[in-house]
Amino acid sequence: MPYLQLDLPGTYPPETKQRLAHKLGDLYCEIMQARAGIVHVAFRELGDGNLYRTGLTEPVAAGFIMCDIRSGRPPEQRFALAQAIVAACSEELGTPEGGYTVEFTQHTGDEIVRDGKLSPDWSPDERG
Repeated sequence: MPYLQLDLPGTYPPETKQRLAHKLGDLYCEIMQARAGIVHVAFRELGDGNLYRTGLTEPVAAGFIMCDIRSGRPPEQRFALAQAIVAACSEELGTPEGGYTVEFTQHTGDEIVRDGKLSPDWSPDERG
């Protein structure tokens, strides 16, 4: 935790994904005031024709990003992270910014075990 899972409607070279993972980890730590080295980034490349946004229009290819995080951050901070994630994905993957949905799932610290111990609740002064 945190865990960023990107469901993508295409496939990308490993170097691109590694560069994007590094960028997303840095953005997360900066915006969410988190310690370095705790962010997990996963890519699920569903391939062309396997992920669509549907509704009142014809289905369009889209990306979906799940962010599992510790609770405690205000909506403005989460929104800033979502905007930064979408911009980074657009830049690195060459996709339109409007093609992503970002969803947050928040957990208390006692729902997360890291290094064999329960995690503390998030605090704005934990960066270090």
